[in-house]
Amino acid sequence: MSLRDGGRVADVVSPVIDPEGLRVVALMVDGPTVVMGETGDVLQTSDVREISNLGMIVDSPDDFVAKGDVAKLDKVLGFDFRLIGMKVETKKGKKLGKVIDYIVDSGTFNVVQIVVRRPVFSGINDHELVISRGDIVEMDDYKIVVKDATVKSKAVQEATAGEGFTQNFVNPFRKPETEQVHNRNPDE
Repeated sequence: MSLRDGGRVADVVSPVIDPEGLRVVALMVDGPTVVMGETGDVLQTSDVREISNLGMIVDSPDDFVAKGDVAKLDKVLGFDFRLIGMKVETKKGKKLGKVIDYIVDSGTFNVVQIVVRRPVFSGINDHELVISRGDIVEMDDYKIVVKDATVKSKAVQEATAGEGFTQNFVNPFRKPETEQVHNRNPDE
């Protein structure tokens, strides 16, 4: 939506993610005010004034830029990076699944979490994992590598069966164990 025009000016088609910073730097847009050759089809996230339940608010459609107008943006567009569908594995090489969604901080546009769908046989009890940005160790064109988590309690160990990740829900039918296991050899 545009403050100047007072209404809808475009729809977001897809995000443009910079893989080096794992940040949404722009949005590909399309709509009634986007005319190829006259206006751009890219909205830089720095030009978004506010995000509300109605949508994103920009000053005017003049904020849209065309591919080729901004050198830094062209570099990121050239990566053609797609987060959805990337394989995820641990540092030790255990395959966790593929990215099916991600969560973006609306203030900074940083990707703060990724949602991973587990393989059918591995994910019988827990079909999806939510992994924090801080757990990502490295990333290339084909996969994301995350930390091998340490087990902190017996309940977590039983729930994850050596996966290294906690479930993303609380089971209301089980009483949580309050005893924490610290500095304990996991082989004991």
